Amino acid sequence: MKRIITILLSVLALTGGAAASVQLAGVAHALAPAVEVCDNNGSSSLCMNTKGGVVALNTPIIGWSAGDSNNGYEFLMLNEMCGAGVVTSTCPQLPGTMNARFIGQPLISIENLANHGYCYGTDTNSAAGLLTLCPTPNGTQGGWGVVLIAPGWLTQPHPWNLVSVHWSQHDGINSYLCTIGKGFGIYSDYHTITAHTCYWNEIFN
Repeated sequence: MKRIITILLSVLALTGGAAASVQLAGVAHALAPAVEVCDNNGSSSLCMNTKGGVVALNTPIIGWSAGDSNNGYEFLMLNEMCGAGVVTSTCPQLPGTMNARFIGQPLISIENLANHGYCYGTDTNSAAGLLTLCPTPNGTQGGWGVVLIAPGWLTQPHPWNLVSVHWSQHDGINSYLCTIGKGFGIYSDYHTITAHTCYWNEIFN
């Protein structure tokens, strides 16, 4: 009897061990998304990450190491906004001389690959990134903070700084999208550019 119990315990241990190995292997081999949007900080670059992998409205978007399975984001051109998808002298309405400064520059959003209806945005009280509704190609019907200007996209190599239309309007000054550290939010209201953390690339895996 003792021998039978010993054998049963051994089988259970082996089965549990095998299951654990399969689970760990699944974690270790989780595929990186096809496209990531990451800052320009070399091996320390941080990418847009859906916190906890919860693809739902208002889930925080944080900075995280490249290759994580929750990093699936890509640039989305707003081809019909302001007529042709670029800043004009009067559209979108920006403070001061910003329209003149950015005239002809593309208007974009950053789309979540797990749900193409969700984009990087913010709420009205905080410039911290979260999942909100993507806009239509003409820039309407999306959540707060989803429309961005990509200065230099048409004339310069990667990466680009990204200017938040809503937070520039709110603050009355150029408001840039920047990371502040791994596990922390990605904010849309920085008023100076740090080359490593306020410039963005699409990374194709």
